Amino acid sequence: MESYFSKVKNIELVYASDAIQEMNMLQYGEVDAIVGYISYHNLIQDNLFTDISAAFTDTKRFPISMGINKEHKILHSLINKALAILSQDQKNEIISKWIKIRNIQKNEILTSKEIAYLKKKKVIKLCIDPDWMPFEKNENGKHIGMSAEYIKIIEKEIGTPIELLPTKTWSESLKLGLQRKCDVLSLVIPTKERKKYFHFTKSYLHIPLVIVTNIDEFFINDISKVVNKKIGIAKDYAFAEILKDKYPDMNIVEVKNIKDGLHQVENAKLFGFIGTLATTGYHIQKNYIGQLKIAGKFDEKLELGVAVRNDEPILRNIFDKVIAKIPADKEQAILNKWVSVNYDNDVNYKPVLQWIIGLGLLFITILLIILRANRKLNDEINNRKETEKKLQKLSITDELTSLYNRRYFNEIFPKLINSAKREKYNICFALLDIDFFKQYNDTYGHISGDQALQSLSACIKASMTRADDYCFRLGGEEFALIFKGHSPKEAIKFIEKVKQNIEDLKIEHKKNSASKYLTVSFGLAIKDATSIDDENELYREADILLYEAKNSGRNKICVSS
Repeated sequence: MESYFSKVKNIELVYASDAIQEMNMLQYGEVDAIVGYISYHNLIQDNLFTDISAAFTDTKRFPISMGINKEHKILHSLINKALAILSQDQKNEIISKWIKIRNIQKNEILTSKEIAYLKKKKVIKLCIDPDWMPFEKNENGKHIGMSAEYIKIIEKEIGTPIELLPTKTWSESLKLGLQRKCDVLSLVIPTKERKKYFHFTKSYLHIPLVIVTNIDEFFINDISKVVNKKIGIAKDYAFAEILKDKYPDMNIVEVKNIKDGLHQVENAKLFGFIGTLATTGYHIQKNYIGQLKIAGKFDEKLELGVAVRNDEPILRNIFDKVIAKIPADKEQAILNKWVSVNYDNDVNYKPVLQWIIGLGLLFITILLIILRANRKLNDEINNRKETEKKLQKLSITDELTSLYNRRYFNEIFPKLINSAKREKYNICFALLDIDFFKQYNDTYGHISGDQALQSLSACIKASMTRADDYCFRLGGEEFALIFKGHSPKEAIKFIEKVKQNIEDLKIEHKKNSASKYLTVSFGLAIKDATSIDDENELYREADILLYEAKNSGRNKICVSS
């Protein structure tokens, strides 16, 4: 290996004890790449390194040969002759049988007609909204954001370059799409007018609409109550058309873009601005903390997909096929990477207090009337507080399983460790992963897979009886448990109980080599909380133990010694 890189500049070699350690180092960002033999393809899949893939395979520089004792010259000659008879197709067949190369070739998902089209097309021209973070942005000529992650996946799958055509505004991008200068627009809401010029893929983002107001405004429980106020929407954004159909009296004011709309709300030129939960939350946390807040949510969700020029319908079919193959855990990872919205949950009592002080100066007869009105106002405040609590719960809860989500895990994990430190308790952290869950989905379908996730989550939740026991769905089939105060013996006994409760659900799993039912593997790290300097160390330890449990046969618990 050293000789292979000896002529390459600006590469620093880092050594590991074995292949698994190399892959863990790559997964945690300690190295940028790893180099190994073709057998690494098997290790990647067998150890469920789902976020690692082979960039290329070079068999010419690293040929594999047999070693034969020098004294056995005849045997050496016989084997050489036998190997020479093997055709390249036979060699490839042997390799494909034993080496699990995870690489979906484009001809496996595309028809010959589609492949021929892409070959002739050579380059696909892309237009985006140049300033719509965290969805997408043109940052110095580079496409970044959530849509960029999906476009990279599509580009890799179809093997055809997707080239960004720079624009200054979303309106300009739409115009270039109508002029056929753009083949695709990465993130578009279908409307009647747009369907005249574009075909639309299956939507790959489903984002709620919200209204942003000044920090002093009340939470808006019913949007119809504020339609008479000036409400901003970015120019040429399709949801303006959707909202006009539902709220024909809404006083909509077109603004240049999101930044312009939020700036006008801050300066009281607009009562509110309507945008997506992701984009408005992103800009508030970046520029308007303590000034603006998300004050209400619409029932509608934006269904965002790729818009494709309708004079080349084959291109829509190609994009649809690739989007349909993107796994749910990858979609969740992209969402978690780019979206983290905190809600303002405090009801503002300032206007109420001012009201009460003013009423105290009036005559007793007026005061009695106002007290009655004030009781109604308190009921409304309580209702709004309950609504905001529900909204807060939604922001930290996994939609499918009703367990806490990854965002809340990242927030509370260090807090729980610090709490255990103050109380001088052990902290027990377990990572668990459903055994062969991909095979389960392939066998029984994704609907059954979702139902299995829900049943397993309910089982785990029922097993955790203490108020400070926490359970999270981190993504896909991976979960985490956190509890404190247990001795090692008690912690192991508790995890064994959870493991057995899951298997006792008796969810059939024909492809599970560890059991005929759905099972899980655990990595359990038990630490004196005062010995933990960094929560990432605890996470890494549990993660390594989880992979040990998988490597040793699944349906097992590996515990830190």
